[in-house]
Amino acid sequence: MIIVDMNLSPEWAPLLSKHGLESVHWRHLGLAPAEDREIFNHAGRTRAIILTQDLDFGVILAQTNAASPSVVLLRMADVDPVNSGLRVIGALRTCARELADGAILTIDDHRHRIRILPLSRETQS
Repeated sequence: MIIVDMNLSPEWAPLLSKHGLESVHWRHLGLAPAEDREIFNHAGRTRAIILTQDLDFGVILAQTNAASPSVVLLRMADVDPVNSGLRVIGALRTCARELADGAILTIDDHRHRIRILPLSRETQS
């Protein structure tokens, strides 16, 4: 399951679901509004992946040294699902195994990068 964060269009969830990636926008869970920590904890309990533009989720992962939940961080100039959806879907499929095990996937305008959780396993650059 992918939880689309409040800072992204609700249109992400049906687009992802249409392509076989079970998704829900946070506001449809009936839990809005919520602090980032609440979304993080919910995703961890339900083994969901968070799709967001919010850098705070990466900070929470670093501070807690958590092995989950996985976070997909969109760092693209255009995060409209109509324009960026297929790029994001491709990266999600390419990194599906890592995301299932616990990772942070950063997608920018030119590439994507995956880091395995917990972040302390790696040398930070």
